[in-house]
Amino acid sequence: RVCEHRPTVNPNPGFTVQLLALERRWGLSPGYTSPLTVRDDVFVGRVVIHHSRARQYVVDLVDLPLDPATSTKPPLDPRFTFAVQRGDKVVIWVGDRCPCRRAVKAVHEYLDLVEQVDFRKFHRTQVQGRREPPHFRTFLGMPALEDQWSAERPEWDEDFALLQEVAREHAREDELA
Repeated sequence: RVCEHRPTVNPNPGFTVQLLALERRWGLSPGYTSPLTVRDDVFVGRVVIHHSRARQYVVDLVDLPLDPATSTKPPLDPRFTFAVQRGDKVVIWVGDRCPCRRAVKAVHEYLDLVEQVDFRKFHRTQVQGRREPPHFRTFLGMPALEDQWSAERPEWDEDFALLQEVAREHAREDELA
């Protein structure tokens, strides 16, 4: 019956942080590590809309093949914003076709929550698609001469359609404000 009235469970991020902090304080999660644990390999999250009804941005952790020797697809889609993390550095990559300005804010809010829960600090920078500095490819672990490293991924077309719809709603809200 609950599922009929509330098909999506989506607690307030502040509430989630409080629960995680309480769990740590009580020692209920001694082996807990955040998905963004400091690591040497590259970790990628894509900003998407959580649910068609919820209309909230979330950082969806994705498993992208960044090794050009084994990957047949470029790792990033220019229609989205990504958080790319290696160690304590996070690069927010904004695709040149990304329709939503609020996606970057969603990444910062997500990182703020992770920092609160994990008691650490990320060094953040922002990069615009097609205007990446040369060291960004090195950060990704891609060859410096690789030309095709960003392309639309058809499996994400539905996510992009929802992102466009929400971006239009936000633009209308901004015009009224």
